[in-house]
Amino acid sequence: MLCEQCQSQEATIHLALVVGESDTRHSFCEGCYPSTEPGRKHLTAGWTSYEQPPKPLPLPAQIELITVSGYLDAAAKARINGADKPVFDHINSQLEKMPQTQRRLVFELLPLIWRSLESGDDAMELVIFTARWSRSITSHAVAEYASWVEKISFRCFELLGQRSDAPRDPFMLSMSLCWMLRSLSRVDRDRFANVFKSLKMQCGDANHDTRLEILASVEDSTERDSDAG
Repeated sequence: MLCEQCQSQEATIHLALVVGESDTRHSFCEGCYPSTEPGRKHLTAGWTSYEQPPKPLPLPAQIELITVSGYLDAAAKARINGADKPVFDHINSQLEKMPQTQRRLVFELLPLIWRSLESGDDAMELVIFTARWSRSITSHAVAEYASWVEKISFRCFELLGQRSDAPRDPFMLSMSLCWMLRSLSRVDRDRFANVFKSLKMQCGDANHDTRLEILASVEDSTERDSDAG
């Protein structure tokens, strides 16, 4: 049997396209086979089956009840599998309309950030989620939020000042510090100013301290945030 594409070489690879209860069969030589459609499931010495496109995953309901573990699980799935991304996008789009749920998730995330920093794990993703929803913090929750952010910021700053061979990623710590401080500046400008001044004083006159560069970046960012908002 000749290859149905080049019509010159012997067909050694045989495929079966299965759709429902019907199938269409194809035969290719080894040279032509790689250029055929990429939707094949697997190749064997005999027949190869094609799968129909997967059905979209059902979108979750009652997003207002989502837990922080459920949210982080959806984020992790979307990161490793494109089929899960629409579910995560749906969750985020619904959360945009739910400041109360955002606020609840923020206060569930803050202790996780602290524990991650203390255990040496990367907390930047948790920090980004928290900072993103910081605009949901209302006046009655400002003091609690600011207290957590101040505590986390000082810890990030302390870890950044440790020896360079410490088992932590300085870039992740730097970004976590920046996100936390910027969120604090939006929620409580006076508290931010005090924390920022205290952190800067910890560097003293050490011009070589890279933490000063981080603080300068934060200062620029918060000024832009203030001008924009």
